[in-house]
Amino acid sequence: MIRSSRALTGVATTITPTLWKTPTCRTPLLAHTSTRFLSTTPSSPEDPVIKLRTVLEEYRQEHYAQCMPMRFKKELIAVATEKSPSQNVRVEGLEHLLTNIGKQDRVTSGDLQAIFQQNGNESGEIPPQQFMRLF
Repeated sequence: MIRSSRALTGVATTITPTLWKTPTCRTPLLAHTSTRFLSTTPSSPEDPVIKLRTVLEEYRQEHYAQCMPMRFKKELIAVATEKSPSQNVRVEGLEHLLTNIGKQDRVTSGDLQAIFQQNGNESGEIPPQQFMRLF
């Protein structure tokens, strides 16, 4: 039994699932609604950028739900660049960040190396602005 109230009239109604017969089929059908679930898993688990983006987004939704995504990204960059003299994001800084948030088992060192090979500059670092656009 489902109870609902109508906001406009202030009348509470009770809705019960009912059985009815369709004209073409004589078997009773139960009225129901369908539910759709959206998956947050990456479509290509081999893509290291999508893996890292998914891990960071899950962490943001769990721990930074009340903050703007830009603030979260800025704090990520601050942690990832704190030991870098050039203020660029380095593999070691990102590994340190993943260890701090407890997600080092979800994104491997090989995944991080692939990200930095694809998106890094000649010294193997990613500038903060480019890192923000990736994630």
